[in-house]
Amino acid sequence: MPINLALAGSGVFAEAAYLPALLATTSAIKLHTIWSRSSSSTDKLVASAKTLELFKDASEVKVLNGQDGFDALLATPEVDAIAFVLPITAQPDLIIRALQAGKHVMSEKPVGKDVETAKALIGRYEKEFKPKGLIWRVAENYNHDQSIRAAREIMQNNKDIGPVLYWSLQLHAYLEDGSKYQATQWRTIPDYQGGFLLDGGVHFAAMVRNVLPNPPNRVISHTSLHRAHIPPTDTIVAIARSADNLTVPAHGPETQLETLITTSQMPVPAGKSSPQGTVLMSFAAPDLAPEDRLPASLRVTCLNAVVQVKGSSAGWVVEVLPGKGSKVERFSKESKGNGVEVELREWAEAIAAVKEGKKVEARDDGEPRLALWDLAFVQALLTSEGKEVDIEALVSN
Repeated sequence: MPINLALAGSGVFAEAAYLPALLATTSAIKLHTIWSRSSSSTDKLVASAKTLELFKDASEVKVLNGQDGFDALLATPEVDAIAFVLPITAQPDLIIRALQAGKHVMSEKPVGKDVETAKALIGRYEKEFKPKGLIWRVAENYNHDQSIRAAREIMQNNKDIGPVLYWSLQLHAYLEDGSKYQATQWRTIPDYQGGFLLDGGVHFAAMVRNVLPNPPNRVISHTSLHRAHIPPTDTIVAIARSADNLTVPAHGPETQLETLITTSQMPVPAGKSSPQGTVLMSFAAPDLAPEDRLPASLRVTCLNAVVQVKGSSAGWVVEVLPGKGSKVERFSKESKGNGVEVELREWAEAIAAVKEGKKVEARDDGEPRLALWDLAFVQALLTSEGKEVDIEALVSN
């Protein structure tokens, strides 16, 4: 029996990602209601949904608008859950109201405009609503991408690749002034830190958190604004540091060659192996020809292989590149789609289990505290200004 869903929000991503995902999950989810703050945007979304044949007749879906419409939505007992696809700062109050009305919730990332706001929201959910069996998940589609999940499994379970030596996260994006994602009032002049670097950066924070066996706990970064139409900042360059207990002596035997001096006689002591990383995220790249663009990527160099996730025309590709003489096997897997279908289906399965009084066994990669780490990682990058910021302290304080 599918759950009855209300889709709250009718912007670009709701149309481009959620409608196709709902079309692919009709066995688990029935679109019951569409709500937005304005009637013009809901009319457009309903027309798009009908074109996709998500329903045969527009009367099959209830359409509500504005504050009165949201009140009516919360008072509709048939609606099991609400998926919020709204501007960052608009979501927290509506999430609480939905939970108070007994609705399960999915809300688009990031989990809040800053760590302080997010922690307050999560704390209230965990204290008041989670004990009642209400499920709130944060919609981070990178958590649900099949290539990124495959990379996580490889890093966790393939012992032949060896320990992580270092890693690099790269995003070189071109953002045209007036493009569909930028030409929205809440993104053009944002009322939250970081602008596109927050809104888009949490995706890549989630990738780092998912793929690395031990995500970084400290960062040192600098930010810049290279293009005036993307305030407040469009570029981050950073070093990401690992926990001190991950620093170990260098791997393998010392050289077998004859030397004039021993290591103990060197003018400086031998270094140690510490899995540090670098981060470059920018929306200021020039508009290059497609064949000249660098795909976004996370490249993890291990002792015996390189594991990388890189963008493709279809989604993401995970590759394992073996070192010569290693036991590692070459591997490649490309995901199709953007992960939204998977996250909606897993959320719906969890809600269905709760409704039937069963144990929730559906995978949970949308747990709000996971999204809190993603937000803290990006906030640390945005606020460092060349000083070390402790991510764990941000999350826990």
